[in-house]
Amino acid sequence: SHPTRPIVLWCRNLPVAIYSSYGQRENKHRLNRVFLQYFTPDALKPSGKPFELIPPIDGLNNVTGPKKAPKEGPILILASDREGRIYEALFRE
Repeated sequence: SHPTRPIVLWCRNLPVAIYSSYGQRENKHRLNRVFLQYFTPDALKPSGKPFELIPPIDGLNNVTGPKKAPKEGPILILASDREGRIYEALFRE
């Protein structure tokens, strides 16, 4: 898979990248996913494996979220597909 342009948030004093990832093309469909990846405090190395926030959906892309992680509660992450449908995930730190 190939990651796309991420958004980055600071959660629990760690940088977190949230991105869509292009999957393999099957017929005329490309099943893409949205992942969350923690990084080390210096933001140079991934910390652990990525966590899937939104499962495979044809044409999923355009991840967005808050400019700043809220002090409390879940973080809402949105993505859309090529038809303009919106998908959401709640991420709890």
